[in-house]
Amino acid sequence: MVDVDGEESWSRKCKGCVTDKGTLSLAFSIFVILVGAISMFAVDRTNEQSQAAGRYLLSIGLFAFSGGITNWIAIQMLFYKIPGVYGSGVLARRYKTIRRSMKDMIQRHFLRRTSQQIHSTETARSSSRCRY
Repeated sequence: MVDVDGEESWSRKCKGCVTDKGTLSLAFSIFVILVGAISMFAVDRTNEQSQAAGRYLLSIGLFAFSGGITNWIAIQMLFYKIPGVYGSGVLARRYKTIRRSMKDMIQRHFLRRTSQQIHSTETARSSSRCRY
């Protein structure tokens, strides 16, 4: 995508580095971790409510960050072969088998039903007409 000035847009230069939902959620979880740590350690330590809020925010941020990293690793393992890791690269390795099974499933479940429905509605229409 080119801007009015003839330069590439920011999103094309970035190539999904910030516009990716996973990256945004990881950045937000890091922000929550920082807010939790600040409210737990830097704010008034005698205030119990601030300490409790800080603990909760820190926990929520850590859980969100670990979940995001786990999802990222799982996606990487699906698409790319990682040496020494069992089960990685399964989509690249079985691409033809997956493609064939998806094609068969679509033909079996979607295309056959629609052609049968079209045929049954055409026969119902033709039988309801009076022919002389």
